[in-house]
Amino acid sequence: MRYFDQGSNYIVEVNRTEVLMFNDRWPNARIPDAPITFEFSKKNDDLVDLSVEPIDDETDRAVAALSDDAKAYAQDLKLPPPSDKTKAYPPASPRPVFVECGCCGCWHSRDLPGSIDCRDDAHRFTSDELDARYGAAGWDEITLDEQMSAEDRAS
Repeated sequence: MRYFDQGSNYIVEVNRTEVLMFNDRWPNARIPDAPITFEFSKKNDDLVDLSVEPIDDETDRAVAALSDDAKAYAQDLKLPPPSDKTKAYPPASPRPVFVECGCCGCWHSRDLPGSIDCRDDAHRFTSDELDARYGAAGWDEITLDEQMSAEDRAS
């Protein structure tokens, strides 16, 4: 996700891969296979605009849940406003995402470069270790199948 300051409002852009991964986790979601932007009021954090049209009740509920995730992302950043109102904040501090490994039963960072070596204790974690490090709600989890499915669709 990326945050854009727009003066009295702010925009959170959810990229295509993040939309696909959300669709994989949300039952019956059919959010379009494209980036989505959500615009919120800074005054009260109300949703002002979004870049996707209503589809059906189930998908609209999924879009609402995704907008809640986008709002939480922006609130977690707690960054000062930029001097350039169109400047994008880099996604420097999103919640870390860990992939559940079917080989060793532990969790590996989604952002770990190169191939994962399950014998490397420095890069594998139990859920208790991640909870202790980031808090119970401070990290996101995906399965290896979810990550591979999203990567396949993105390519």
